[in-house]
Amino acid sequence: MADDFGKASSVPGHVPPELVVDVDFFDVPGVEDDPHAAWLKIRDGAPRVFYTPRNGGHWIVTRADDVEEVLKDYERFSSYASIPPGLVTEPYPNPPVGADPPEHGPYRQLLLPAFSPRAIADMESYIRSLTIELIEAFAGQGRCEFVDDFAQRMPIGVFLRFMGLPDSDRLRLLGYVNQRMRGEVEAERFAGHMALAAYAVEKVRERRRDPSDDLLGRIANGVIDGEPIQESKAVSMVVILLLAGLDTVVNTVSLIARLLATHPEHRRRLTHSPELIPQAVEELLRRFPVPNISRRVRNDIEFRDVRMRAGDGVLTIIPLTGLDETKYENPLEVDFDRELKPHVNFGMGVHRCVGSHLARLELRIFLEEWLKRIPDFELDPADPPAGVGGNVIGMGRLPLVWSVPGGAR
Repeated sequence: MADDFGKASSVPGHVPPELVVDVDFFDVPGVEDDPHAAWLKIRDGAPRVFYTPRNGGHWIVTRADDVEEVLKDYERFSSYASIPPGLVTEPYPNPPVGADPPEHGPYRQLLLPAFSPRAIADMESYIRSLTIELIEAFAGQGRCEFVDDFAQRMPIGVFLRFMGLPDSDRLRLLGYVNQRMRGEVEAERFAGHMALAAYAVEKVRERRRDPSDDLLGRIANGVIDGEPIQESKAVSMVVILLLAGLDTVVNTVSLIARLLATHPEHRRRLTHSPELIPQAVEELLRRFPVPNISRRVRNDIEFRDVRMRAGDGVLTIIPLTGLDETKYENPLEVDFDRELKPHVNFGMGVHRCVGSHLARLELRIFLEEWLKRIPDFELDPADPPAGVGGNVIGMGRLPLVWSVPGGAR
């Protein structure tokens, strides 16, 4: 483990020089202004499949069809040991995300009941009341820093309650996740991961001593193939859920808020026709995917006329899949009347995100309740927003302003 892990390493002999592009996905130029536009610029100037020597060296796949094939084909592109670029090693094996069938199945089954449509629907009342409470706390002020005041509170508050974790741990966990996902050097990212793992160990052991019916308790006391789940596997599952639950919806809802702040026509349409919101959620998910997902080549293969060797890492840039003009007409435009097609925001294949129903519900409720209370808002001209990159792209800051009755903006 070295602090200069992000520096360029030697290129393997099987990689042709014309396929080498120097890209550090933790430090993509222009990501502060617009994370998706920054990746589009890289895609348009690079081969269809290319190799970067950064972060230990790995392949990058950017086109929608290629990303979908990599994610669905676990026989060629394994999730096992698919350590994300920028993290040399994992402290624990990480099913279900880091396992292939058949090992993957029992761990996923352990999660599915909690994430079923019926179970998620039971949370709607709480999600709505929390959303209203948060919005009304600042609606009369005429301004907010959206990421801190809302995005890192609503979905994370919901997730912590869902897991059975105290809201008082929110800021500590956010710090660990940001360190793990966006630390400037590998040692910092590894330290963030270890801090999350240590937290998960503590909580898993608590639930084993004092069982409960929340998701954390179900994982800690789960049964896999007729045997109690190994502690290391339970810890890994909790870490994966923390990384997903504390980062993905936070960034998705922030990107959506930025779009609405700069497109009054979209705000007006959803405000006047709230019945469009469920379809709008799907279009917004297509336009603003956020995760970058890694895989490991299982055996020597040829993919899109490119030779890959067993053990090569492959990073799929899911944020570009909804912007692929071979799949969508005018993909940069948000069109709430667009014919719905499957998108890749929640992944593909056996590893498709179990939390998709929860994410959709949170986004729908956000749009419904925000636009009722703050239908007209814009970016703060005195305090520009800032995007972030890394394993999950999104917004680091999003200051918003609006007019309030009887007061100045």
